[in-house]
Amino acid sequence: MNIRFRPDSVVHARVGFPFLGRSGFTLLEVTISMAILVVVSLLTFVVTQSATSAIAVSQAKEMAQASVRNALADMSSELALASKKSDAGLAPPLQALRLVSPSEIVFQVPADANGTVWSTPITYRFVNEDVGANGGNARLDAGEDTDHDGALTRHIIRIQGETQRVMGSVNDVSNVQFALNAPTNDVLTIAVTATKAINNRRHDLILAAASSSVYLAN
Repeated sequence: MNIRFRPDSVVHARVGFPFLGRSGFTLLEVTISMAILVVVSLLTFVVTQSATSAIAVSQAKEMAQASVRNALADMSSELALASKKSDAGLAPPLQALRLVSPSEIVFQVPADANGTVWSTPITYRFVNEDVGANGGNARLDAGEDTDHDGALTRHIIRIQGETQRVMGSVNDVSNVQFALNAPTNDVLTIAVTATKAINNRRHDLILAAASSSVYLAN
């Protein structure tokens, strides 16, 4: 038996590498990708929540401060005309400004340019429904809606005869204090506090406070 070899013959061997040319991801790659996605999502959520909270705080602060300013301005402009003296000889009889309580006053203002005719008595009264089991939280809780208007009433009302209106058109007032200087009773100090609940933060409140001194010229 003759075996012939050709010197120009070359045996080609092919080594196989099974991982070359495959498709898909390994379990480790998928795990790492998911971990990165979770971290990025968490950071995005934290940033979004922080921005939303900052906006809510800013809005609540602005509204509380505006409530204090508006209530003080509305009251001060009229109280500056109030009488600090009484005169039973006028019609209607004139009574000096008096404090019914620290949160309620009664006064009269001129009804003509000469000061010989005066208005009927005007009352400023603080009305606050925020006194339930969770009182002071600036939110309407069960049992607090005593006037059944569907809202938490916290404002200063002006009463003259059968007419009533809200001073400053605000409903965020949490406290008001009137004080007369003794013994002259010619300067009335008004201190107003307003609170505003922050959206999405159940137990957090923004507080704004300011005071004004009104000289009674009449």
